[in-house]
Amino acid sequence: MEETITSILCGGQNGNWRNGFQQTEIMFKTEKSGEISAGVEFNWAILAEFTYKITDATTPKNQERNFDREPSEPTLPVEFDIDITLTKHISPLRNGDENNQYKYFNLELLGTPRTFHVKLEEGHFPLPEDLEWNARTGSSAKTPYTRGLKFDKSPYPPLSEWNDPSWIDMWKDWEDPEAKNIWEKVEFVDYDEKREKFGATPSTFGICGFGAGSGDGC
Repeated sequence: MEETITSILCGGQNGNWRNGFQQTEIMFKTEKSGEISAGVEFNWAILAEFTYKITDATTPKNQERNFDREPSEPTLPVEFDIDITLTKHISPLRNGDENNQYKYFNLELLGTPRTFHVKLEEGHFPLPEDLEWNARTGSSAKTPYTRGLKFDKSPYPPLSEWNDPSWIDMWKDWEDPEAKNIWEKVEFVDYDEKREKFGATPSTFGICGFGAGSGDGC
């Protein structure tokens, strides 16, 4: 099941799981590494690479329903624990970002794994950031995303692990002042099904073994 979950985490839109428009993303790669980011126009509050290990995956006997996102009512195909360890490695694809990399972090904490319990859902989801906005304004949201990840705690470092709190004011200038703080964000979504008409082919939960049958692509 670990390989199946890895395939889903790394699929969709190149493994990019989004929380909102301001580059609040977590990306998983097949070689058990990834990248977590939050920023605007390459001004990063956080841009960090990590390694990960999936453990203790289970398929719930009773499919839970999330009625907070009506009418999609996503199902919960699997939940698992994952160890995520931030590293000091800088991606060669991030040329020019080195000066921003980790400047806010307590570097002594890098290399220490953190364990998360994660729920992986399928259904129809809005961006979590949109959901926050709609809760405050009473407006409705489009639900183009077909997969959701929910962590038991934020994969972003907690406030106590940052060296320089000045970035908080900077982040609030970028974000809606009433939006959740980075270290409070726990939900991410992936795969815009509208891309299917442009040739993108999602690895559905059925194909990957959670539904009826299995097949190629996992």
